[in-house]
Amino acid sequence: MGPDFTLAYALGKSLKVARLPLDAAAAAYLTRVYPALGAVKIYLLVDAAANMKAGASNALPEGQKLAGAADNLKARAARALPGDTQKKLEQGKGWLAGTAAEAGRITKEYGLAYMAAKNVLGPVSIALIFGLLRSG
Repeated sequence: MGPDFTLAYALGKSLKVARLPLDAAAAAYLTRVYPALGAVKIYLLVDAAANMKAGASNALPEGQKLAGAADNLKARAARALPGDTQKKLEQGKGWLAGTAAEAGRITKEYGLAYMAAKNVLGPVSIALIFGLLRSG
């Protein structure tokens, strides 16, 4: 892989949040054109996988130890940061949580159409950025 593609890939991945409205618009279009895509409730699989992962880490003693160690490390790292940096991190968590909630809402509303739209628009945006970088 050349440096142009690596940069295009990094930029394309970093624009994922900014691309969310475009993904939602494409999902709405796909749902109108192919209603069956909207009928597939993909969020049920995502929720089930997250619940299964959480249940497994809590059920196994090793998972509980690792979760406790991770919480301890987070607490120590938070205490080591200056107060204004901690506030910025908390604000960032709120923004990230809001973005994740919006993506979850879109997934519930449009189902498989949203997953199809984002999985097409992601590589297309990377290819577009790559083409722009290559053209100068």
